Amino acid sequence: MAHKKRLFILFLFLSALAPGGLHVHASSLAKADITTPDFSQKNNAPAICQSAQCLSLTTYNAYWLGSARRPSRTLRDNREISNIFKMLVATNSDVILFQEINTKRNSRKQNENFSTASYALLKSLLEQQGYQVSHGESGFTQQLAIATKTTVSIIKPAFELDVDNSFYLDSNCKTRNLRKPLAIHLSMDEASFLVVNLHLKSSYKNPTCAQRIRELQSTQLLAAVKSISGDLKENKIIIGGDFNTDESEPGIRRLVEEGFTAIIPAQANTAPDQKKHDTFIDYFLVSAPFFSHWTKTIKVYTPADFAIDDTVFDKIYSDHRPVTTWFVLNRTDGHP
Repeated sequence: MAHKKRLFILFLFLSALAPGGLHVHASSLAKADITTPDFSQKNNAPAICQSAQCLSLTTYNAYWLGSARRPSRTLRDNREISNIFKMLVATNSDVILFQEINTKRNSRKQNENFSTASYALLKSLLEQQGYQVSHGESGFTQQLAIATKTTVSIIKPAFELDVDNSFYLDSNCKTRNLRKPLAIHLSMDEASFLVVNLHLKSSYKNPTCAQRIRELQSTQLLAAVKSISGDLKENKIIIGGDFNTDESEPGIRRLVEEGFTAIIPAQANTAPDQKKHDTFIDYFLVSAPFFSHWTKTIKVYTPADFAIDDTVFDKIYSDHRPVTTWFVLNRTDGHP
């Protein structure tokens, strides 16, 4: 018995020394164990997708996956990463746009713990499910990533757009290590299109400054997209992600005035207690040629959709809810 006890203590010691350390979420696990999450396939696609080829896109802010910088936000363990994967696969999406994933930093000090192991595991699970996963390089510990299913073909692999990720507007309005938009050229059923994953500056701490920075980011984004795709009225472009504002802000209005249409869910897509954030910040902007293919359906997946307690979802999965929309590319019932 004493020998077994010494082995158990040795296991705990070695686990604590391992990258990412030993993490036990007692409170969250207790609540999570009350019910079993429902990760069955969600059939929320519009009816037209039963008789047509549809493209589905999901945007998901993973809330600092692989980063622990606050007492309430510890590194998520393998089981929790696996559940995040199962949740996303249940949406049956062709393309998944990720924000806030640490893909490159491994370090640990008093109040911070960064590990790329979370992303490595999620990426491996998605690849086993038939997705190809790529990520950007900009951002301190919050990179962007894009997962594409075998249902879509990659014309040009993911690349970052020429948008600044550091701004100095004055001594009271400056920032660095932001995320450059991540783009990828795809095709599906002979339709080719550009998908852009976006994460604009958060309003946290200084909303006025953040809005000024987002306006500059939006202006540069527009120029970068035009340099790649040319006339927005002739090319299929989808911009999705975490805009950290709604379409009423000047920077987003400019994009709409230039030819994009905002596809925003009517249902809030951030945690109810996120008073520092606008609740309608994860959505899509679509150029005119692609908007004509929109199915008029956009779905916010809530914790209830997966039989998960709200508090557990906010702690383990994210303070953002996955948002999915669908585009019909080719009907098979004889209609145009």
